[in-house]
Amino acid sequence: MRRELVTQKEASEHLRCSVKTISRKIRCGFIEAFKMGNKVLVYADTLTEEHLNAIKPKFFKKSKP
Repeated sequence: MRRELVTQKEASEHLRCSVKTISRKIRCGFIEAFKMGNKVLVYADTLTEEHLNAIKPKFFKKSKP
């Protein structure tokens, strides 16, 4: 079974956000993608509002004793 692929620009238009946001979500692992040549191709089935709005918990800096 083949999964549908879209470019980062098409993904950003679909989710109505910037290409930079899509790139950041790919780096964090919320959206699946791979690089082919000069283009980054995104799996269309991972483009959901849940993945866009997912928040990764921030770790607090440990205070010095």
